[in-house]
This record gives sequence, C-alpha cells and structure tokens, in this order.
Amino acid sequence: MKIFESEYLLIDWDENQQIITEEWQLYFGETIQEAIFRQPMELILQTVKEKKISKLLVNSTERKTLRSADLRWMEEYFYPELANSGIKALALLNQKNLLSTTAAKNMMRQINAKVEVKVFNDLATAQTWLNQF
Repeated sequence: MKIFESEYLLIDWDENQQIITEEWQLYFGETIQEAIFRQPMELILQTVKEKKISKLLVNSTERKTLRSADLRWMEEYFYPELANSGIKALALLNQKNLLSTTAAKNMMRQINAKVEVKVFNDLATAQTWLNQF
C-alpha cells in the first residue's frame, strides 16, 4: 500500500511482511527543501507507530546527498524517534554511496538503539534479511 509518492520518493507499506520501504527515485529537479524532505519522514514515523511496524527498508541508491541541516535533523530527531517507535530491524540499501548509508547506521548505534541495522548491496538480500524478524 502506497503511503507517499512523489517524483523523488516512494514510501510503501507491505502489510503482510510488516515492512515499510522508503525508496528514493532518480530526481533531477531543484534541491529538495527542508519541509518537503521532512514531511514524508514524519509520515514514516507516524505509520510505524500507528501500525506497530517493526521493519524498515531504506533504498537510498538514487538519493542525492542531504543538506547538512537535514542530516542534523535526521541525527537529532528522526533516528531517535524511529528507535523509540518500535522498529526492530533497519535494512539500508545503497549501491552508489556507502558513506551516507554507513552514516545512518552509525547514527542508530550512537543513540544505543536496540535496532538491528545492516547495510546491503542488493534489494533481494535486504528483504530476505528483514523477513527474519
């Protein structure tokens, strides 16, 4: 079930597998502004809490580099909220820029989240790993 769809991002909820997928699209438009970037992230948090979802797959292969203000917001707000929302497993998929994916993994570790976080190179392996939870 689609939760959010735009020219730069698709957020989907698989009710059977209880997985939210955040998939960034190849986007050549203007830089995504703070409010436009944060609104779908807030929607992820809201859906995770309301539906008691425990698994999140983030496919940021096509995502552009985030602005420093958005990175700080992710670190100070989004990831702590995600950790407190009931997420148990977070699969990070990024075939092009492992640095940003590793940064997300490190942010979750820094807040001592009891969330299993793993970085993957391909979608099928990430989905198989999430299905263990």
